Amino acid sequence: FIASPLLRTSLASRSVDITKRYMAAGGGKGKSKVKAITAYKLLQSQGFGSRKWCKSLIETGYLQVEGEEIRDPDAKLMPEEGLMYNIGDEEFQYRTKATILLNKPVGYECSQKPKENPTVYDLLPEIFQVRGMQPVGRLDVETSGALLFTDDGQLNHALCSPKRMKDKVYIA
Repeated sequence: FIASPLLRTSLASRSVDITKRYMAAGGGKGKSKVKAITAYKLLQSQGFGSRKWCKSLIETGYLQVEGEEIRDPDAKLMPEEGLMYNIGDEEFQYRTKATILLNKPVGYECSQKPKENPTVYDLLPEIFQVRGMQPVGRLDVETSGALLFTDDGQLNHALCSPKRMKDKVYIA
């Protein structure tokens, strides 16, 4: 079930109400456990930059949520999956967590502070670098292959922790 999340904010002394979405998991029963956050925190969580930069984007009119321009960085938004927003002319969809698959080439280190080679972080789009993506495991510099990145610490732990006893298969 996809519908618009509730958005309540004051824009130049008017209030914008966008329909409330019921959580699919709850079958539309009860209220969402998601708490409203400020517009600038929403942008920060999606990797758009520092608090100051995100506030600047909003104040200069770059943010639109569900078609409505937001100019107040402290406007309250419901950060639920599927929330559509625009920064300038580019449309984005809110995601609480992100996971991407990267084809790591030979010659890149799986480290934020590489010693001798470029880092795999250089291969990620900037929005994912700012978002705090972490590799799920590591591949040697001389190895190429699939490498997961996520900002979901629980997923990373579930896949990498020795306590979980997950089999890992490497084909080199």
